Amino acid sequence: MLNNIYGIFGDPGRIFFKLWPGIIDNFHNLSIYNPKTKVNYNLMKVNIAKSIKNLIRVYGQKASYKTGLVLSRASNIFLTLTYRCNFRCENCAIWKLPKKKELTTKEWIDIAKNLEEWMGFGTITLNGGEPLIRKDIFEIVKKIKNPNFYITLNSNGYIISEKTANAIVSSKINEVKISLYSLNKKTHEKLRGMPDAFNRAISAIDNLSQAREKAKSKLVISIGVLVTYENLKEIPKMIEWAKSKNVSLILQSLDEEFEIQQIDTQKNKWWKNCRSWPRDKKEVVKVFSEISVLKRRNYPVLNSPGQIEDMKNYYLNPNSALKTPCMVGEQNVIVDPYGKVRLCFRGSFVGDLKKQEISEIWKCKEIKREREIIKNCKLACRIVNCNYSVGLKDRVMNFLKRAKHEIK
Repeated sequence: MLNNIYGIFGDPGRIFFKLWPGIIDNFHNLSIYNPKTKVNYNLMKVNIAKSIKNLIRVYGQKASYKTGLVLSRASNIFLTLTYRCNFRCENCAIWKLPKKKELTTKEWIDIAKNLEEWMGFGTITLNGGEPLIRKDIFEIVKKIKNPNFYITLNSNGYIISEKTANAIVSSKINEVKISLYSLNKKTHEKLRGMPDAFNRAISAIDNLSQAREKAKSKLVISIGVLVTYENLKEIPKMIEWAKSKNVSLILQSLDEEFEIQQIDTQKNKWWKNCRSWPRDKKEVVKVFSEISVLKRRNYPVLNSPGQIEDMKNYYLNPNSALKTPCMVGEQNVIVDPYGKVRLCFRGSFVGDLKKQEISEIWKCKEIKREREIIKNCKLACRIVNCNYSVGLKDRVMNFLKRAKHEIK
């Protein structure tokens, strides 16, 4: 069994897995020496410790993917607090779903507690629908006790008033992502299906910025930009605008509607009938080259260099995404508004957190079967942010940047 694991990483893997117990037991003693200041920096006292722990977990997830063994836990939790939404976006089907009785406040708090205790550290994303429609959202967030989780709130921004912005800044939320698809009001509202969506999104960004400045908060404000035919040419200008507003920007790949079951991208060429799909390949190459340049110049683009390149190739040929293994079976825990669990937004349910512990679900027969289905899936949605697996090179570069920042 171990020989299979060693084979994934070669001789370094053999050494690493033999030393694994010692690495874990002595993790609190790991340090970095800065020759300029002649000081040893204990990694547990700076943020780069989280990066190291995450790298270890990523290797465990890759080993799990290759061997079919459960050698690691998830790193991403998605809490879909509600399917209710005040928007009618062209490229989303969530608002069309039938509505049922959602989890109560207490049920969500109990589920969040179970997940954070089991996972230990990672990311928690609060999704919808529009999650701020839940009036108890801040009560739920307040009960997430573990500081080793990075909490992101995804919102369309429509109901982020000054009062709501202050509540967000005062909460444990680390990042708010506002969907803004264009700096052209008409284009944004066409894609979002809601009158006044543009003005409300801009107002939300301003309200959050003012609340952040007033509280001297480290809240990250980002804008999520879905790359489409309608806005492709203006994305470099949007990146420059984001920098001028002191907010970040994250690109999102166009995809089929969520909640569509797993199918074969190679056979179902859906993008050919998609009105928003960019068809000018020269323009795609030009724009993504500009984005890469801005990224290298430290403009606030949150996508990694590897993902930017993969997104460009995806828009040139959607099947190119299939070259990358889909790791959602090892990385994700997605909880719907009723407590049911799945690994992929289009996958089957593998458990129910109202009745089971996540530790039980993570090793059950249903989840093992679902992981095999995901490994053989031919959908290109692995390029989408919630599914995308950042490459080792980009992870190491992020680690080195953070280390340099922490110990300089």
